[in-house]
Amino acid sequence: MGDFYFFTDPATLNSQNSNQAFGPVANSDSAYENGKDTYRITSLHTANNASAIAICDGTICIQENDSNSLNVIIKPDYQPPFDFPYINYFIYKGIRRDSLLSVGTNEIVTSGSIPFIDQIRNSWQDPNNDNPISESMSVLGINYKENHGFEIDGNDIFRDEDPIDHFFYYINSSFELPKINAGDKIGEFSSDFGIEIVLRRMGHYGQISLARTLKGYLKVDSISDPNNDSGIWDNKRDDASYFKHWHAKEKCLNYIDPCAFFGSFCITKIFYRDSQGNKHKCNSAQEIYDVLLKSFQNRNKAYLDIRNDHGYSLNYFKNYGDEVKFSDKDAVNESTFKSTRNTWPILQLEKSELASILTVKNNLANCRLAINCSNNKNPLIYYSKAYVRKIRKLKRKNRYFFTNKQLDFTSPTPFSFVRIEDNGVDFFLSQYYKVNVYDYSRNDNPGGPLSPSKDHFLNGVFRPLDLTQSISIRKEQFACTIWNEEILVNQSHYGGPSFIANIGVAEDDDHISFFAIPFRFIDTGLTIQNPETFSTLVTKSKNTNKMFLQEVFELFKRKEIYKEEMDINVNGNIEPIDAVVVKNVPISPFELIFRKYENPEDYVFLIFEKATFDQKVLHQFPGSNQLPAWLKNGVSNRNTSLNGIEHIEMNILFEYMTESQNKIVINQANSTSKMYQYAHN
Repeated sequence: MGDFYFFTDPATLNSQNSNQAFGPVANSDSAYENGKDTYRITSLHTANNASAIAICDGTICIQENDSNSLNVIIKPDYQPPFDFPYINYFIYKGIRRDSLLSVGTNEIVTSGSIPFIDQIRNSWQDPNNDNPISESMSVLGINYKENHGFEIDGNDIFRDEDPIDHFFYYINSSFELPKINAGDKIGEFSSDFGIEIVLRRMGHYGQISLARTLKGYLKVDSISDPNNDSGIWDNKRDDASYFKHWHAKEKCLNYIDPCAFFGSFCITKIFYRDSQGNKHKCNSAQEIYDVLLKSFQNRNKAYLDIRNDHGYSLNYFKNYGDEVKFSDKDAVNESTFKSTRNTWPILQLEKSELASILTVKNNLANCRLAINCSNNKNPLIYYSKAYVRKIRKLKRKNRYFFTNKQLDFTSPTPFSFVRIEDNGVDFFLSQYYKVNVYDYSRNDNPGGPLSPSKDHFLNGVFRPLDLTQSISIRKEQFACTIWNEEILVNQSHYGGPSFIANIGVAEDDDHISFFAIPFRFIDTGLTIQNPETFSTLVTKSKNTNKMFLQEVFELFKRKEIYKEEMDINVNGNIEPIDAVVVKNVPISPFELIFRKYENPEDYVFLIFEKATFDQKVLHQFPGSNQLPAWLKNGVSNRNTSLNGIEHIEMNILFEYMTESQNKIVINQANSTSKMYQYAHN
């Protein structure tokens, strides 16, 4: 694991004001626009002579912005050494052009203080006099403009609406984008600049337009009383304007406050460089606050991100409540807040709001947490990013809680905020916390009319419209993307294990595969039935390309994965099906101690032939407007294949949200696709 650095010399930063801070924009903010709810996704700053420092090792691409300066994108080579959402990109906004390029030319500067620029100049070759260094800025990616065509087919691939991924994943035979090392100088900031952190989230790709503006904002059309404080939406939760308003606001979860990111290093260490380039280290909450975060407006704000079963915000499907309750250990004092009180689906808190509840011990402020999940019959709380009484990464057994219901709320669970002191007064250290609320009653009917049904563990796990690659798959190419979505796959009702899964898609020009990879196994206290059998789901994928399977299988270590043919009778014709079988590899008794809830039913695969995968249904749900759509199991029958394999045959259905008569409804589309599951003995 590599080092991490603060993005500049902290001593050069001026104090932020409210018009520069990350997060919801108030009516008094200079960025406020009448009729729009606005969220600032760039942490804006001012300074004199501030250097931009690489946060981590990575690949960089540079774009011109709308303020006559440059933006530098870093695609990181590794992730932070603690629980945190997956970071796709760091974007440095407002780099002085003359710190990288000679004035009035397209030539990179002779710097002596910017290693990656010096490396480019020192390695420049022009043997045929057709590659002049006077045009060297192109190797930084600056020429990747709106009308820049892909060298293979000429298609424009760097439009504002295209994913930032296009900069890094499309082939350029002329050069590779440069690499940079953590702590290296990137350039010099202008007097006004910013830093932006773009997360990887299923269904959302950071658009190139982000990399071409100095200041980034999300804007959503305002509606009356979005938090329903007056009750005007009580009987209209399926109102299209109300639902789509909150659906649009989910995008704020694609970004993270840099202040909370740097504050999260209190569990480890982080470095910074002073104006002379000397390296220093911060390795405590108090030191990070005093040295790195003092200039941030949000330095005392804690972010609590609460998600539902499917990776959306807590009450996205309008089947839960919005409230979060904090109490002391004896439940004598308590305070309740709406998780959406800032009219965006993430809660911001300061310590003063919980003063009567918190018990302070060392660097933590301790309390108990309860969440309104009114229609959830059997809530399972999972701490994705949190602390409990100690500043350390949680063990698996301390991450999840099977809770009872107390009226509409979960039973209180222990929760700790990181605290620091400022002039003798206690405050929160800016942090990001994430808690998931799952409905463990997967065999029950849905708790609300807008959520996926729960009569099968597959329902709602795979969302086809969101499981798309950010680049086009071309002949003989293979691409795979895995999202850290933390979706519950509960097979306990079917005799299998329960686990929290990351969701992925693999694709070549003939096949597409959806899969769920166990991330955390859950100890239910139940005995796993028939551990020799398999519940791997497969689809009709005759003569699956061998290379495709090999590429997919390479994604899964410590497993024996192979293809087994089942001969299925389809209208009197024998059709072989490539059944992907997942088996545990032999492990030692010592390893078994740590993997005792894992068995051969670990992975869920769905492999489709593109030619027969209902493309019209999958990609053209009528009126969907990119509202959620998911796979659902249909009618199932138990059969024996012609070569003697017991299996369950199920129809695959598609459910999708759409608007009808100003209401959001769930429609169902039939499919010709089927899936097959090994039957339990």
